[in-house]
Amino acid sequence: MQIDAGARSISVTARAVSSGPRLSILFAGDTSFGENYQEDRGRRGKDNILESRGYDYSLSNFESTLAEADLTIANLETPVTSLRKSPFEGKKAYIHYADVKQTPNRLWQHNIRAVSLANNHSFDFGPKGFEQTLRVLRKKGIVCFGAGRNRKAATDPLLVRAAIGNAHLNLAVFGAYGARTKDMAKYGCAAGADRGGLAPLSPRRIRDRIHALKADDPDLLAIAFPHWGSNYAWRSERQSRLADELLDAGIDLVLGHGAHMLQEVEWRNGRWVVFSLGNFVFNAPGRYQSLNAPPYGFLAKLVAEPAEGGLAVVLRLYPIVTDNKSTEYQSRFVTESEYREVRDLLEARTTSSGPMGIGRDDTGWYLELGIRQNGSSPD
Repeated sequence: MQIDAGARSISVTARAVSSGPRLSILFAGDTSFGENYQEDRGRRGKDNILESRGYDYSLSNFESTLAEADLTIANLETPVTSLRKSPFEGKKAYIHYADVKQTPNRLWQHNIRAVSLANNHSFDFGPKGFEQTLRVLRKKGIVCFGAGRNRKAATDPLLVRAAIGNAHLNLAVFGAYGARTKDMAKYGCAAGADRGGLAPLSPRRIRDRIHALKADDPDLLAIAFPHWGSNYAWRSERQSRLADELLDAGIDLVLGHGAHMLQEVEWRNGRWVVFSLGNFVFNAPGRYQSLNAPPYGFLAKLVAEPAEGGLAVVLRLYPIVTDNKSTEYQSRFVTESEYREVRDLLEARTTSSGPMGIGRDDTGWYLELGIRQNGSSPD
């Protein structure tokens, strides 16, 4: 793996498996070790799991899956800062922060080498905390996207160049924050021409970048990785509209996050939209039970391998249980009965049909979405 953090570019080489080379890239949803939540638990006389069990504890059920991936990309939903006085105290209900040593070290140790910062918490400590976040992560070698020191840097996609045997696959992953303009203005978190901040979700800007990128590589796979939607709720009509606009802009696959739970998986206009991956490891108490929300998320694995005439590319969605009150802060893969429940939930909420399969491997149960077959989108 080669990383050029300044250019937001990562080069990976697919690993050899028994049947030949196979590329696997993991996409993880809302991620935070939850230092602010755990320190609050400690002040109230409860167990601070980061102190009593360590940072690796919450990732232990995914350790081998992360290690075996060629690359892992996550939504890091917290600033990484030593600041503890936020300019938004009293204005925001939840203010996050992450340890400047432990968080980047643990991300790197577990093969999380790229993170989107386009979310509603990366700017919780204002420009100073945001700048420190960029500095600390980049010093560790972790590529940040969906945010930057100016608008151009914030809107530049993460570029992944993968060698798979004698074939190549280029990906452009667009991180973007789907808040309304007035909400971003409230906290001054949108990147400007000469101001650091987050990339707003703009299908028009994404379209222009895709057109330029695909002029050089018509086979490039364009992926949207937006942070959008309401907490503990199914997709909104606004998400649905934005998804269609992203597909019209040339996006080949939408992998959303932000709701802290899985959302609908839909086949729209000949491409897949996964509205929310939900949480990955997110060490907050959670409100699944009180809001009657399904306690599930997805760990998504993009798999590409040589096929006759080109590359076959699929997306495997592995359901995971993310309710910390039931897992004791150890998210895990679902059991067979929980897997059936996830399938029933999804089938009840969509009538779309596309190239979807089901299966089980050494990782666990999964839904498999056809992305490309022999270099072309599936019928």
